[in-house]
Amino acid sequence: MKLSYIPLIVVDFSEAVQFWRDVAKLPLTYSDEATGFASFDTGSTTLLLVSRNTFASANEVVTPAQEQNHSMYLSFQVDNVDATYADLIAGGATSVYEPRDFPHMQARQAHVTDPDGHLVELYTPFPKA
Repeated sequence: MKLSYIPLIVVDFSEAVQFWRDVAKLPLTYSDEATGFASFDTGSTTLLLVSRNTFASANEVVTPAQEQNHSMYLSFQVDNVDATYADLIAGGATSVYEPRDFPHMQARQAHVTDPDGHLVELYTPFPKA
């Protein structure tokens, strides 16, 4: 199996596109507000945004309102956790915890949530000795 994309169901499609394109700085590869789909290049796996209404009508299901569900999260390796964290917070992300070192994981990390409450990890591995 190959993980090809990760879909996020979003409430405010325009706000979500703006956040991931302009704040997180992911390259937008496709967007159609009328159909409620957008995709972003992450370098290895596509991040797909699907509006809640589009998902519900396409799958004939009612999706519950977004809650702070942290049973899964997106993890992005970045060049500078502190700078990326600051940029995301300034752009509307909510802090879960500020950048800090995790010696047992050999990385500096921070966590934020996007405007829909999806948990996002930022990490930078420690330099190899």
